[in-house]
Amino acid sequence: MTGENNSIVIEHGHKYNFFCAPDPISIKNATGKPNSIMPPGYFFTRIATSSIVQGKPKTENTFPLHEIDKNDPDQLLLNYYYMSWKGILETLPVKEKFSEKVILTNIDGLNDTYSMSDVIPQYNASTKKFSVKLYDGLVSTWEKRQEINGVKAKNSAAEAILGANDDDLTDLQAKYQYFDNDPSKRIVIFGHTHKAKILPFENLKGQKTIYANSGTWIDHSLNYPNSTFVVVTEGGTDSPLTFVNLYQYTGNGTVTQWGTPQAITH
Repeated sequence: MTGENNSIVIEHGHKYNFFCAPDPISIKNATGKPNSIMPPGYFFTRIATSSIVQGKPKTENTFPLHEIDKNDPDQLLLNYYYMSWKGILETLPVKEKFSEKVILTNIDGLNDTYSMSDVIPQYNASTKKFSVKLYDGLVSTWEKRQEINGVKAKNSAAEAILGANDDDLTDLQAKYQYFDNDPSKRIVIFGHTHKAKILPFENLKGQKTIYANSGTWIDHSLNYPNSTFVVVTEGGTDSPLTFVNLYQYTGNGTVTQWGTPQAITH
């Protein structure tokens, strides 16, 4: 919190994402360490980076569809989680087989070398059930994980898993967590999605509020710029307006405005 009357909120935004929110619960089954918080998004990042470095190679890995008991809530959620990994790894394939032990860790209490199959839910054809080696219990502890991470407006595990790859779900947390709950918060700034933007909203008092995403400094995208940052210029005695601008830095040292600026009055 910063700004006059703590009206500006700045945070990364990852704690609202099922893959990326710190997980001090299910990871302990693997590490045995009380302070471990590494979420499965760590493994996603490792795999995605390998895919990019390898040039998104052809792969023999497949994600067959499976029959599950739809009356079993945990199995339904594990299937959603499995399908999320399916979407990720079909977009970002790697040459290594799912069963290969290729992911070295030595971080946050994890010391083994893991395979992708250790992270992705595995289906037992005999029992017709999913299980997962790492992050066992992940899908059933989402509400508790949100509570530990200080999330005010919680969502369901199903919504979180199905929306994990939807950047709009992260952006909308500015509204759900702040503008719809605390009229004193007028500006919210996130990062996390790497997609720079500025959007106007309203709070429960009908006052204009502003959400900004700072974008990213390093990634390359056809639809969003890199090397972007947000500047908030608060109003004072000379002007009642507070401006939120998005800028892009270029390699020659110039800074240019990107996107449409927004302003509010206090």
